[in-house]
Amino acid sequence: GGSHDSRPGGARQTPILANSELAQRQRPVAAASSGSEMARAAMVLAAVAAVGAAQAAAPAGTLVVNSLAKYPGYEGDIAVAVDSPLEITFPEEGGFQIVGSLSGLETSTDGGIHVHSSATCDGEGGAGPHYWEGNSDVDPWADTKWASDENGTATLSITGADYSQAAMDATLGRVMVVHANDGTKVACGKVELRAEQDVFSGTLAPYFDIVAAEYPAEAKMTAYPALNPEFVFPTGKVTLTVENVLQFAIESLEANTTYEVHIHEGYTCTESGGHWYQVTDTDNGDPWAESLFTTDAEGRFTGEIDVNALGENVYGFADNVNHAIVVHDEVARIGCGVLSYAPAGEGFVSAFTTDEAVTVAGWVNNLVHTGELGAHVHEGASCSEANGGHFLAGDIDPWADHKISVNTVTQKGSQLSRGYFAFSTDLLELESLANRTYTVHDAAGRRILCAELGLQQAPTSAPTVSPSASPTANGASGLAPAVFAVALAARFFA
Repeated sequence: GGSHDSRPGGARQTPILANSELAQRQRPVAAASSGSEMARAAMVLAAVAAVGAAQAAAPAGTLVVNSLAKYPGYEGDIAVAVDSPLEITFPEEGGFQIVGSLSGLETSTDGGIHVHSSATCDGEGGAGPHYWEGNSDVDPWADTKWASDENGTATLSITGADYSQAAMDATLGRVMVVHANDGTKVACGKVELRAEQDVFSGTLAPYFDIVAAEYPAEAKMTAYPALNPEFVFPTGKVTLTVENVLQFAIESLEANTTYEVHIHEGYTCTESGGHWYQVTDTDNGDPWAESLFTTDAEGRFTGEIDVNALGENVYGFADNVNHAIVVHDEVARIGCGVLSYAPAGEGFVSAFTTDEAVTVAGWVNNLVHTGELGAHVHEGASCSEANGGHFLAGDIDPWADHKISVNTVTQKGSQLSRGYFAFSTDLLELESLANRTYTVHDAAGRRILCAELGLQQAPTSAPTVSPSASPTANGASGLAPAVFAVALAARFFA
């Protein structure tokens, strides 16, 4: 096994407790501040259920994709361009709509166009799966397509079913992917905001000094090198937890079939070598000999194997990281991945004014930890160095009770970690968030994600509109912060 950095990580801030004034004035996601507001919240929730796509409070503006680039790794000749911005809206009657125009497509055919879950197409997992909420195998993007003419241009007017109750907040900052007719990902673009008010926003990425050794390792599974193309192979991922447990979320195999899986001594799939275990004087044999799993009727496996239970001569977590993990059928090695440290996650955050309060809202993906995680605006301006403690309102900490509720959902056999948040405080002015950072902590308080908050100003020619009185993107009236907070919490965190 190799040598790994196991230094303890830790947030360097000293927590500041909320006082009674703060408890009365701030408005966290999980509760409204009075019985009357709870009654109003119940009415709002009923309205949300009725319209299907009603949003929590969102910045005034329109979601747009202004440009597309070639999808990372695509080397073909299709070069899709945006002729008029792709606008994503959420009509009052429910669902979503995409309008705009594209050029550079294949001629006289069609192909998919979807919002994907990730904040970038450049990461190890690419754009991620199609984005929708909940434990459901029903993909609302399955039939959303562009249709081109003989010149390879397409005018879009696409409608689809609801995929998010907090549609605007939960979509802003993700990516849109254009597929060729055969399904190949050929173009990618960021979902941005055409703002009608000042908004601070940023993409959440791993904090600069996160300690990798305290987080799981993941292997993205693919075909074993030089595998006969007639063989099936696993796709998906295998996670190795710090407790040395293999957790599987793989698919594309034969249904109801038993396979072998082992960690191998090699560090690549092309040179994976033999099984990885300690040879001792007592010669306990190969602990991987009975390491098996069986797929379900869809060719998936989502169970786990406790490596420590296989035998006394297995290696521990730190020594298993960076090794190849190989899936065998009864004939040959068919699938492989390398157990690399898992990403700390990703997400997007925006801050804007609603009803004379500052609202912070957004989403996170792919976090190792689930449950209630602290998230706060910090005083520092950079995520590439220590970013200080919480940004205070005088001697009061508006962020003391701000939590993101992160849950695991299962979609098409894959387990996905997701969280949504919306928090309001009237203790700060929006302008005070200039040159600040937004930070997400893990369950132990360590900083794991960070975003630098950049200002997107409203057009100077646009009239000033109070968000609390203006329509949201789906045509519903803006909601008071305490009410939208309860609505969002009830939808996502119940």
